[in-house]
Amino acid sequence: MEIIVIALQVILGLVFLAAGLTKVVASKAALQPKMAWVDSFPAAAVKGIGAAEALGALALLLPLVSPLPDVLSLISAICLAVTMVLAIVVHLRLKEGNQSLPAGVLLVLLLALVALLITR
Repeated sequence: MEIIVIALQVILGLVFLAAGLTKVVASKAALQPKMAWVDSFPAAAVKGIGAAEALGALALLLPLVSPLPDVLSLISAICLAVTMVLAIVVHLRLKEGNQSLPAGVLLVLLLALVALLITR
């Protein structure tokens, strides 16, 4: 079971790190073709969301390679799941649910599974 948790942490960590860094580095104009929601937020908010995702990813991954406690991964998984729930709400309000809803729900479920398995 531990291998499953580690694999999920690595996969989710890399997904959120890539997504977060993309939002931090790219301009709103560059993000807009694939992320129409950025038009509804100030540039600083988009960068902040990206920074939160990237930092959450690091907090999910660092306990795997350092003496940091597993509780950091637990907190990170919960915070990233909350972030994704809020993202789902935004996408539904903007009527973008058809494209993003399945991926968002899958990420929330996987993060919840990681949090559950870490507590065992």
